[in-house]
Amino acid sequence: MWVAFRVNQKYIKGTLRKTDYYHEQSLKAKSLGDEAAYKKINWLANEEFGKSFFMLMAMGMGSLWPAFFAAAWLNERFGHMTFLILPSWLGGYHINFIGPFVALYILARYTFMTAKSFAKSLLDRNSEKSSPLSGR
Repeated sequence: MWVAFRVNQKYIKGTLRKTDYYHEQSLKAKSLGDEAAYKKINWLANEEFGKSFFMLMAMGMGSLWPAFFAAAWLNERFGHMTFLILPSWLGGYHINFIGPFVALYILARYTFMTAKSFAKSLLDRNSEKSSPLSGR
């Protein structure tokens, strides 16, 4: 995912800049009462937003591919087993490995992202304290 972002970084930042620019121009046209210009400029802003949105979504999906390999391996090893067998009065459902796997995967991703942002904030705080320009 990092490599994909680095390769496309200039393009993504350009489309985000264009999106902001067209959005601001459409708001100016709206405030001046030029409805035709507003619609045309807003259409351009929506086009640029769509480009950047779907590019970022595609790169985000790149982080999911290991989960499919893990699920295939788990199916090979544990596909015949069932977990969390519910009582018959609740329908008697059986859940295979995919239920616990998805729950644990989501938990792991959330924990990783939280720890990553926490570590980044700690690094930013430490760099501010040690900066010679901070006056401390």
